[in-house]
Amino acid sequence: MFKSPLFRTLLLANALGLAAAPFAMAESTPKDPQYIMFYNLGAYVVEGVTVKWKDGDTTKQKGYSKNLAAFKATCIDLSKVDKDGDTIPLGAEVWLEIRIAGGGTKNCRKDNKHYYQLSGHTWKLKSAGTLTDDNHCQNAFYNTAEKGFVGGNSTACRESGAK
Repeated sequence: MFKSPLFRTLLLANALGLAAAPFAMAESTPKDPQYIMFYNLGAYVVEGVTVKWKDGDTTKQKGYSKNLAAFKATCIDLSKVDKDGDTIPLGAEVWLEIRIAGGGTKNCRKDNKHYYQLSGHTWKLKSAGTLTDDNHCQNAFYNTAEKGFVGGNSTACRESGAK
């Protein structure tokens, strides 16, 4: 059982704590984001990306990024979101909703909530697969900031390397 060189290498890496290192560095779901980056890896066009937030008992929203083609990303700086003079208050729960051409609307709100802060952190999300897959609004565990950006209200995700 322990004769395989690959198995022994993996066992040693795990014992030394090396196996978990890449995952620790790839954190993409900070609970206190200032930016949200959405990356469309799907075989479809995302017709719209909407930022949503709770303000007391009211849910508010602002639309961004129309016609986000496959392999394109958008970056939204939550500190710059302004809907007719209405901004996102610090500490408000935030999430995205995406509208897929021919596939309806997908809610990216998570069980583990995200609360806006001026933290410099980026919450990275992706959508993948086809219209019939349920691969929408997944946390992205890699840096997609080098990909093409479209729309949004910020270039900070690209410039900062999407912390």
